[in-house]
Amino acid sequence: QTEAETAYLAGVIDSEGTISLRIVDYQKRRHYLSACPIVSISLTRGVEVLEEIKNRWGGRINIQHSHNPRWSDAMRWEITAFEGCKRVLADVLPYLKIKRFDAELVCDVMHRMETEKIQYTVDGLIWISEQIAKLPQQKRTQLKATPDHVRELLSHGDYLTRKYFFTPAEDDILRKFVGKISLLQIQKLMPRHGYSSIRNHSHRHLGLKGFSHTMTETQRQEASRLLTGLSIK
Repeated sequence: QTEAETAYLAGVIDSEGTISLRIVDYQKRRHYLSACPIVSISLTRGVEVLEEIKNRWGGRINIQHSHNPRWSDAMRWEITAFEGCKRVLADVLPYLKIKRFDAELVCDVMHRMETEKIQYTVDGLIWISEQIAKLPQQKRTQLKATPDHVRELLSHGDYLTRKYFFTPAEDDILRKFVGKISLLQIQKLMPRHGYSSIRNHSHRHLGLKGFSHTMTETQRQEASRLLTGLSIK
């Protein structure tokens, strides 16, 4: 992209776009909450501009049907992939004026999502919802993502006890034993989690790889100590 194209995209986002975050309730496959960034633009004319943006930055385009017969349908470009949003925001941030605060806030949240994996913890999701509440457009588009609503959802045992969530104590166990003992042995230490869940969480979210096949008595005692006081329904 040329500097002029990037500056033009920033101008369109400033005037017709949204930079935001979503709290997503995944209910079809596994019942859990998570968060994702979103950058979007809606236009009722000049929609060929959206095709150019899609070709250069990715994303998708869909139609927004108006519920008011006096209003025209709009075409909406949006990008929700984490790396795609990261790239778009990094490109346009120097040129933004009106939406600069939104972009900086979302970039800050995305940095913590990437480095601390806060979207996979209860406290992290509540913090993200508090940041969403600071975004001006959230007052009309993301009422379900208010901190009170997220706290209410997370207060239900169905969310707190899902296999998807790993507690800090469980993360400590994984950091200590991945690469030293087998996946089967680790799964015995935290039986509420399945093998694939442990493997994916270790690899994708903690950056840990490899499982050995031995476990010394000292390691077993240390694991038991880490598990002491861990209350999981």
